[in-house]
Amino acid sequence: MNFEEFSFANQQLAGMLRAGIPLEGALARISSELKEQKWRQEFQALEADLKQGIPLKDAISRRGFPELYRHLFLVGIKGNDLPAVLVLLADHFRQKSLIEIRLKGLMFYPAIFLVSAFLLSLFMALFHFRFFQSLNSSPEMFAHGSNQVVTLLALWTPPLILGCLILGLLLIWFLPPLRNRWRSRMPGWREAHLTQTAASFELLLSRGCSLGDATKLLAGAENQSWLGRDLQQWQQAMSGGAAKFLTVAAGSRSFPGLFIYLVSAAGENIAAGFSQAAEVYRARANYRINLFLWAFLPVSVLVLGVLIVSQAIPFLSIMIRSMDQLGDMGGASSRDPRRLQEWDADRGS
Repeated sequence: MNFEEFSFANQQLAGMLRAGIPLEGALARISSELKEQKWRQEFQALEADLKQGIPLKDAISRRGFPELYRHLFLVGIKGNDLPAVLVLLADHFRQKSLIEIRLKGLMFYPAIFLVSAFLLSLFMALFHFRFFQSLNSSPEMFAHGSNQVVTLLALWTPPLILGCLILGLLLIWFLPPLRNRWRSRMPGWREAHLTQTAASFELLLSRGCSLGDATKLLAGAENQSWLGRDLQQWQQAMSGGAAKFLTVAAGSRSFPGLFIYLVSAAGENIAAGFSQAAEVYRARANYRINLFLWAFLPVSVLVLGVLIVSQAIPFLSIMIRSMDQLGDMGGASSRDPRRLQEWDADRGS
């Protein structure tokens, strides 16, 4: 989903409401300008429900907006402060969009490299395989039969490995359990997810939501992610009477110790603690993403060079062996007595 466009739409919506435009009219104007079909349909459906007299609480709950958005939208309505809440939500989803763009870049360059390397490796393997097939009529090109096996393994191993890597990435991308496990271990992804979770907590708490309600809301949203289990443990701890965040978050396996320390160090102002955690892990996510992108180019060039050399060595080895054998055959024929007699006869005539 394009959260950048969603963020801009909410900024426009906040500005129209402040200018005195009714919510239905503002939604109609917003939906007519949106390019992404999902957001356009959701805003149009919300406008249609309100025109039919459906209460705003029920209408917004039926829409496919993010759960955090639906909850804070109703908070803004209850507090008669919807434009201010929409501005906060727009900023939140803009940050979310920026992080996701960086993460897509983190996956885009390795994917392009893998596909390009696979195609190049496959082309070289097919080309050399055809060349070796032409040598079947001259088995003396291979000193031993095992050399043929070694040569074929050297040719087809690189494209086979690269193909397996591409298949693994496709499985990770399309299977949510594998994708969540990947995100929990991949540097950059992990910090980015922690940043979004901390920012969501800060936004909810700053608008008057209690820690228990915020945890329940985000635990539902993160049910399929690697953070969902810890958030459910937080809920159980608070249900058991835990009040301090350090006690609530005790035993967390997905949230790092630094994250818990930053939040608990804020004391009673726990929203400020989550804000501090979001800033720290946003900086760490950006650093690790930049480090990966800067290191990826030289490493990819080196790997591609090794790949080309590993597939070129068998071809060059056969070429050198064939040239040596042709030279030996030429030398042997020049020393043949019959050839010498024929040469003298031709010379005498």
